[in-house]
Amino acid sequence: MKTQSELKVYSTGNYKYIYCYYKLNGYPLKIPTGCKVEEGKMTKENLYKSTMDDYVNLNAKITKIKSQVDRFITIKISREILIKNVKIKQSECLVYINRINSQEPTVKEFKKMVVDKQGVIYHFDNFYKRKAKEFPPYKIKYYISLKNSLLDYQKHIKQELTFDMMNTYDFCLDFRKFISTKHSDDYLTDGGLNDNTINKRFKSLKTFFRYLDESEIYTFKSAVRKFEVNLFPINLISLTESEVKALLKFDFKLDSERTVIDLFCLNCYLGLRFSDLYTLKEKDFPFVNGHYSLKKETQKTGEEVEIPIVPFALGILKKYNFDLPKFSNQYFNRALKEILKNHDLFNEAIVKKNRILGVNHDESLLKREYISSHTARRSFITNCIERNIPLNLIMAATGHKDIRTVNRYIVKKQNTERFLSGFEDVEVPNEKEGKTNPKANKPKRPKSPSKAKSIAANDE
Repeated sequence: MKTQSELKVYSTGNYKYIYCYYKLNGYPLKIPTGCKVEEGKMTKENLYKSTMDDYVNLNAKITKIKSQVDRFITIKISREILIKNVKIKQSECLVYINRINSQEPTVKEFKKMVVDKQGVIYHFDNFYKRKAKEFPPYKIKYYISLKNSLLDYQKHIKQELTFDMMNTYDFCLDFRKFISTKHSDDYLTDGGLNDNTINKRFKSLKTFFRYLDESEIYTFKSAVRKFEVNLFPINLISLTESEVKALLKFDFKLDSERTVIDLFCLNCYLGLRFSDLYTLKEKDFPFVNGHYSLKKETQKTGEEVEIPIVPFALGILKKYNFDLPKFSNQYFNRALKEILKNHDLFNEAIVKKNRILGVNHDESLLKREYISSHTARRSFITNCIERNIPLNLIMAATGHKDIRTVNRYIVKKQNTERFLSGFEDVEVPNEKEGKTNPKANKPKRPKSPSKAKSIAANDE
């Protein structure tokens, strides 16, 4: 025998409403919740989905009324020896609900109970689904990583997270420490994150906090919302033009290797994101006024870019009849690293900067281990700067709107010869004194006639 009501939908006039329904011994209950049905926004249990505005408050209201109806049913059954004698009356149930409302938790308190019962991950999934509708996959991949980290953290503390648990500065510190520590194989994530990656996790977490606040689900303390993990500067690697040309001229025996290298070298002169390089077509290279150029709308930002094609890049394009080979970014990066390793290219050691919880953990790696498809875009921007190409022309080619964004791509390298050439007219210090002789380049004053005669007499 059921002792709990169920949520059913009944029409009243032109609208459909949600009711708590129960029937025993021919006596029905049909208690209104006062909540209307919204087509396409209801679960199979007749609660509201997260796509419904203020769905948490509405579900809390419905759940509170249902719990009161269920309690009334339990009391009625417990007072009779025989179930068949139980008479469930609508009027009695309504009187009971009105009487206990002053003693029951408020809708606000009940909302908290509902939120806690659903759990942090439940609301995070709703948050992720909304973001997935707004943005393409590459923009929301960090949210999946954050969810896995939260699931691992729950496993670590051996209990489900609640928002009250997360709403403390101590949680921020402990969560930061947890994701910076290496995890065993039975976790979803590897852990051991450096401060820059941890910074990304907390940025994603703060976006989740804003969603909860805007959805009136939960509001976090200011200290939690403002928790920061300091960034550290990373190594930026780019290739010079001479390195790119030497790479292209290298004798690769396998056609598969040559194809990957050709594509990489070409992009060092196009500066495209790999998602745009992957989708290039012959029509993207118009021939106007005696010159080829690349005109394309970028996938990431939708910006129109225009890139003049230099002879070096044109030679590669013509080699493939403007129909470039297609690879996934994952395959391309893996193949590129294997090729450079197999031929022992770019084998100079570079110190990789790494900081975990504010402590440096630098390590020495070979330059080739830093090189990926994105190195081509960085090399393009850096080499354009080296050639003194104006920033507005570079930004027209890369699709950037903010100079600060372009500046993050520029690899700042010292060019000793070029630097010193700007100081060619600087006075040379006196070698003995270690300082400049102020009289060395001072113009001579004309001698007076009398002094000139005495000097002449002495000379005779």
